[in-house]
Amino acid sequence: MTPADWHPLMTEARQALTEAAGLDGRGRFTKKAVMALRHLLPYVWQIDHQSDGHPLVLCGRDYKPVGVPGEGRGAWVRYSDFPGHCIKDIAALPAEAVTTLQFAQHTGYYFFEAHRAPWYDKHYARRLLALMDAHLTGSRK
Repeated sequence: MTPADWHPLMTEARQALTEAAGLDGRGRFTKKAVMALRHLLPYVWQIDHQSDGHPLVLCGRDYKPVGVPGEGRGAWVRYSDFPGHCIKDIAALPAEAVTTLQFAQHTGYYFFEAHRAPWYDKHYARRLLALMDAHLTGSRK
């Protein structure tokens, strides 16, 4: 898998967050609008322990692949069904993106902490946009 496979997903999420958080200068920050994007926004490069080689899967806050709406705790998905959301390992990402992520052993690389979610504050939304930009501008297409 190449970063270009997840690139359009993150580009779409970036645009949606920019508008919902009022960061485009045309609106104001709306918590409800940003919260509605929860399934589109990247939360973690989750380690897939069920697949050979343990690839990393780009997931939203509900630990579903980005773009897949959460349907509650009981709704499981197989990460292997979403190969376009995967990278072989963290070395596939640009160094400037990796250094800004928070690593949690055995789970993955996080874009933000739960208490600093982009729907809580415009500042946190800006921070997530910066992380997404680091992924998008430095990605190896």
